[in-house]
Amino acid sequence: MSAAESIFYKILNKVTEKNNLVRLTGILAVIGMFLLCVVDLKLLYMPLGSRKYSLFQAALAHDRATIMAYSKLALFAIPLILIGIYHIYLTLAIANKLLARVVLAVFAFSYLNAAFYYAYLAYMMTSAQLVEPLKISLPHIVKHLYTLFQMLYFFGIIAGSIFFFVALSFFKGKNYPRWYIFFNPLYMILLFRMILPMATPPAISGFLITGSFNLIMLATFALSTIFMWNRPIEKMWPEAPAQG
Repeated sequence: MSAAESIFYKILNKVTEKNNLVRLTGILAVIGMFLLCVVDLKLLYMPLGSRKYSLFQAALAHDRATIMAYSKLALFAIPLILIGIYHIYLTLAIANKLLARVVLAVFAFSYLNAAFYYAYLAYMMTSAQLVEPLKISLPHIVKHLYTLFQMLYFFGIIAGSIFFFVALSFFKGKNYPRWYIFFNPLYMILLFRMILPMATPPAISGFLITGSFNLIMLATFALSTIFMWNRPIEKMWPEAPAQG
């Protein structure tokens, strides 16, 4: 084995140690979620309440180059998130490995659909700009497909958040402090999607109705990564040998 290969394998072994893997996957998820929040803010945000907001208005507020650039940024972010989601499995496996796999699978399903959603979002917004001068509407099938991708994307986040809540609430093994139950994604969905949009001015609610799901997941991964950063591996995984 050459010196370069030896160095490579030493780095690989170090990175794939479970405690370092928790940190790395958490960081990747945070970066990916942050980029999606930027995309939501730049492409979808308008200072309007939910009753007045429309994707058509948002589409006309941007040029095609901007739409394509931020859509590509979203597609760059999603692979980071798909790798980063493994962080959730590593932190929940102590409670129940099967449930941790379910949470991992559901969140992965959500962000796989997010790739279709953001790609189709670019198509929807550019199409809206093309038909606007003609004073015609987009075909219903185009709108229905957009709604389908959006529903699958959001459904995955909601379902994953429910299973995450179950793992925190009904199993003895935990890697999080007790008070973290109030900062789990399910409670944050109730707060940021149902309560705050009705109680905040349009300048704030305009973002919450378009970007709060990714903001919630950003907060979830950021808090989790902070909590897990210096947690000893023998406490995170009791069956693991103590680090000397």
